[in-house]
Amino acid sequence: MVDGGAVSLNDEFLEQYHRAGVQTAFYASIGAALIFLTFLVIALIFESASGPAIWMRLAVVALLGAGAFTMYAYPSFSTTNYVAITTSVSGLTLACTVYLLSLYPEGVLATNPGVTPALIFGLMLHYGFLRLPAWTAVLVGGFVSLGCLFLLAPSYSPMIAQHANTRIAIYLFFANLAGFFICRTTETRERELFHARRRAEVAQEALNTRANAAEEAHLDKTRLLAAVSHDLRQPMMAVRSYLGTLMRRLERGDAGQARRQADLLSKSVDILGETLDHVLTSARYDSGTEPITVAEVELAPILSRLRETFATEAATRGLELRIRIPDQPIAVTTDAIALWRILMNIVSNALKFTAPDGRIGRGVLVNVRMKGDVCQIVVSDTGIGISKESLETIWLPYFQISNTERNRERGLGLGLFLVRRAVEQLPGHSLALRSTLGRGTRFTVSLPGHRVSRSAEVEAAKELLSDDELNELQGGFALILEDDPSSRQAFEELLNEWNMVFVSGADLHDLLIECEHSARLPDVIISDFRLPGELNGADCVRVLRRRLESDVPAVIVTGEANPGDVRRVLPDGAVLIPKPFDPVVLAAQLLDAVRKARRAEQM
Repeated sequence: MVDGGAVSLNDEFLEQYHRAGVQTAFYASIGAALIFLTFLVIALIFESASGPAIWMRLAVVALLGAGAFTMYAYPSFSTTNYVAITTSVSGLTLACTVYLLSLYPEGVLATNPGVTPALIFGLMLHYGFLRLPAWTAVLVGGFVSLGCLFLLAPSYSPMIAQHANTRIAIYLFFANLAGFFICRTTETRERELFHARRRAEVAQEALNTRANAAEEAHLDKTRLLAAVSHDLRQPMMAVRSYLGTLMRRLERGDAGQARRQADLLSKSVDILGETLDHVLTSARYDSGTEPITVAEVELAPILSRLRETFATEAATRGLELRIRIPDQPIAVTTDAIALWRILMNIVSNALKFTAPDGRIGRGVLVNVRMKGDVCQIVVSDTGIGISKESLETIWLPYFQISNTERNRERGLGLGLFLVRRAVEQLPGHSLALRSTLGRGTRFTVSLPGHRVSRSAEVEAAKELLSDDELNELQGGFALILEDDPSSRQAFEELLNEWNMVFVSGADLHDLLIECEHSARLPDVIISDFRLPGELNGADCVRVLRRRLESDVPAVIVTGEANPGDVRRVLPDGAVLIPKPFDPVVLAAQLLDAVRKARRAEQM
């Protein structure tokens, strides 16, 4: 199979080689025409030249002139059809030369072999100037040489003829052999020079690209350092100011003002931390040290985390935040942390630059759509929009639209800068931007993805549980391990709704203490996967089972972006439920555990 790039490069070489050949062939044609004209004049003045010889010389001069004119007036046509034109002109000229050499001035056939140097001179022009393919040149030279042997072979004396023919054949053979090597050597040398020039050009282009990239990186770092220097000094000065005021308030016993100064101090420290975090993240992307782990990640937990993170901020600003989680699960191939950083910065920017005006629908919409094997996450807002002039500059560090006063509440201007850096690091990811000034902006993040069929247990749960079956949960006993107070309260309310008995704790130690006061073996353990400390939910289930001396069924819930990683560390008999989940899915798992425990009690 021929490589397309190599074919293209070879075509480019041949075009340049033939273009140079057009120039040398033009001069060779002019030179040969002048030689024939010179001999024509000599023949007319000093010899009694015959009509055939004169007309043949005129025909050759006309042929060479036509060839030279074509090459001069139509260089592109001559380059494209170079081999055909030069082969025709050269072959006809050499054939006419042989014919002329076979004639005496009086027009009768000659038998003197001494005129062959003229033919050898023509062959040298043919091989040395025309840049024909070697075998094409040899084919023309060979036919002409054979014609010469037939027409010019002396026949007046057998002895002389034998030696003369041999000498002519040897001359012509070595003339053609030398010409063949001239053609091959010329083409080989020119090809090597062409490739050397191309390598030099490619190297120069790469050098220029790297130089431009280095210069741009230097400018980026200069701008970044200047902005960081400014944005670090400001909160540091504020921290010192607030700290001094706080100390004076405390000395005076003014607790109210001290608390206010403490709040201001905390905000300034948060700004410092945010600035440093963004700068360090950017530096890791630039140096290639930011860890990127591309894996198949379920999208719903990331979208749910977005909703939980920004719901309060949106409500405080008087904006709507609508995040549409697809009914059918979607798995995307990405780095979960990088994708979260991308979406978090885009949504944060959208909220900051959208002003409420009391109209319904003002805010931010996050929507997901599938196009083949590409998942598109679309973040649309009804904010101030971006002008055409700013569509490129918004990606620069510390650039913010309509924030020339550097209001810290509107961010640091590093969000979109990091978004671009993150997208550039992820394979198969792209980012599109559309905006209308005064009407809003839409970011579209495209990445590899596919729809995931719902698990059989989820589908079965939705069809399985009736009111009578939910009543079977009454009296079931569960252990709940959840460090987040609101999530733990939600579990407790669900189990109360189903009339189950439960013991709950924020950590493993608290839960173990509670278990010691219970004489009953639990029917099921419910645990979050991500817990404070060294042990995760799967580890805690194993510890509880050892303490209870029983393989109690377990349900582990998780908000991890990649549930597949969690499934690999689950203990035997444990079921994983990704957040967010329908309560009926949890109820189905609890019902299986309660029924199993009751069957064991009856045995």
